Amino acid sequence: MPTNGLARLLKRWRDDYYVSTLLASFAKPAYVFSSLIAKQLEQRIRKNGVTIRLPNGRPMAIARDSGIGLASLLFWHGLDGFEPYTSRLLRSLFERVTTFVDVGANYGFYSVLGAQWNQNLRVIAFEPVKEIFDGF
Repeated sequence: MPTNGLARLLKRWRDDYYVSTLLASFAKPAYVFSSLIAKQLEQRIRKNGVTIRLPNGRPMAIARDSGIGLASLLFWHGLDGFEPYTSRLLRSLFERVTTFVDVGANYGFYSVLGAQWNQNLRVIAFEPVKEIFDGF
C-alpha cells in the first residue's frame, strides 16, 4: 500500500501551513492568468448555435442565428450559463408540474428547456412584444 502512504504524506504536506503558503504563492498567479485567458477567449469566441446535453440525457439545441449570446453562454458555461438561479428553480418545478406558461418568452429558452426536461410537460409560450416576436 505505498500509494496510500504517499497519499497521506501529500495530504499532510498540503495541509501544512508553510508548504501550503509556498504552493499558494505559485498557484495564485497561475490561476489569475488562466482565468484572464479564459475570460478573453469567452469574450472573443462566440458560438453561433449550440447543442448541450441535459442531465436527463436529452439534447437541447439553440439553432444557428437564433441567439448567439445565449448559445455562447451555454457553450462556455453549460446549462447554468444563462440565469443560473432561475434555471435551477424552473428545472426543479418542471419535475413537479404538468403545465408551464411562459409569458414574455423572448427566445423561448425556458419553454424549450421545460419541454426537454419533462416530456409530459405541457408548454404554452407567449411573447407579447411584437418587435421581439417578429425577430424570431
